[in-house]
Amino acid sequence: MIRQAVPADEARLRAIQSAALDDPWPELLDVAIEGAPRVLVTDEGQGPIAYALTVPDHPVAYVAELAVAPAMQGQGYGTELLRTLVARLRAADFETVRLTARADDDRVRAFYDEAASASSTSFRDTTTTAAMACCWSGSSRRGGPARSLAV
Repeated sequence: MIRQAVPADEARLRAIQSAALDDPWPELLDVAIEGAPRVLVTDEGQGPIAYALTVPDHPVAYVAELAVAPAMQGQGYGTELLRTLVARLRAADFETVRLTARADDDRVRAFYDEAASASSTSFRDTTTTAAMACCWSGSSRRGGPARSLAV
């Protein structure tokens, strides 16, 4: 089940953050659980196993962190979480979703590429179309390229 995070999820989210991310940003998680950034979690009954932390700046939403507990990676939880997040943002009239990955993190970049290709919507380069799109450009807080999905 994918749901909004609640304060009781904080300990699990911190554990996932420190175990799954190379460069966690604990301060952002501090404000996100109860603040303006939005946090969606995947919960299979025992508490969160994955989360996506999004900073909305309408019409753009920035996915600052998307993390899956290491023991649960590779089972489709991240893909489903990203798919649900994009659908909710689209329903809220967001036009673009920005994702970041370290330039040297081929696994995360491949995950975003695979999630985009598995989507029921085709993705195209944002430099050539205003439709649903994606591209690698710019750089993230962590020095990697940013990926933009126009939704």
